[in-house]
Amino acid sequence: MKSLFASQRGAGGAGVFLGLLAIAGILILGLWYFNSGYAIYSSSNKVTDSKDEAANITAGKKYTIEMTRVGFAPEILTIKTYDTITFINKDAFPHWPISSECSGLDAHRALGTGETYAIIFDTRKSCEFHDQYNPAFKGRITAE
Repeated sequence: MKSLFASQRGAGGAGVFLGLLAIAGILILGLWYFNSGYAIYSSSNKVTDSKDEAANITAGKKYTIEMTRVGFAPEILTIKTYDTITFINKDAFPHWPISSECSGLDAHRALGTGETYAIIFDTRKSCEFHDQYNPAFKGRITAE
């Protein structure tokens, strides 16, 4: 009888362990997804279902700003509204592109080597930005 109870406790413990392992896996995948840098943020932070706006985004040009050990390249970029700007970390150290004057320009976390953050400007504006970890690294995007 003693061994029967021991095996039931062991089986129950294994079930609890597997359940906790599954929950931990789901949490880890969720954190990875939300922090992966694949999300595209509109500069106005609004959600829209406009077919015209979707067409504008599709037709827009794609630009890349590299984050390197010496700063942003290019530092100054002039674009049209609905163009996509992708920041990519080409450095061995983390970088965090952010703007104190344009609320939509914020990667919301540091980007590791090879990670990206993309933004689409849907209004005309000029935004100065910097690296949260190295404020001496600065740049400006102007959407016309």
